[in-house]
This record gives sequence, structure tokens and C-alpha cells, in this order.
Amino acid sequence: MIIGGCCSATCSASACPWFTWHRPEATFLAWLNCTALGPDNQARERFLDHGRVALEPGLHFGAAGSGYARLNFATSPDILDQATARMARSAG
Repeated sequence: MIIGGCCSATCSASACPWFTWHRPEATFLAWLNCTALGPDNQARERFLDHGRVALEPGLHFGAAGSGYARLNFATSPDILDQATARMARSAG
């Protein structure tokens, strides 16, 4: 996955089919469509409980955020790779 100029081999489309996203153009925040893991904040809770990765729950931004999570990728590529690897393990 490429996020904010960082490349994460751990979470390619084939390795992480449970979410989709569109690369933002002028921000350090990415919206992850995690509806494949369930509605509401189920994916966010799974990532936190099982992967120890904290994301902003989509429902904090209204009903349209159900099944989404917001990732802040203003960090180093190493930390981002670790986080996405833990997300992948927790989703599988």
C-alpha cells in the first residue's frame, strides 16, 4: 500500500482485501473503507483490540462513517509498516 509517500509491502491489495481507500492529495489522513469487516466501528475495534492499532472510528463523523476508519499516516514508514502489518494480522 502506498500512503503519503510511504510504501508498505505488508498491506497490498492482495494481502489486505478487507479494506479499500483512495490516496488523499493534500492531507495526512486516509479514510479506510473497512465495511468488509462489519458495520459501525467493528473494524476499528478489531484493529485496536487485536492489533493494538488505534484509528479514528468513522462513526465519530456521522452515520455515513459506518464501516470506515480514519488513519493518520503522519509518521515514519517503519511505524506505518508495523501498524499495517498488525492490522493485517488482526483482520485475518
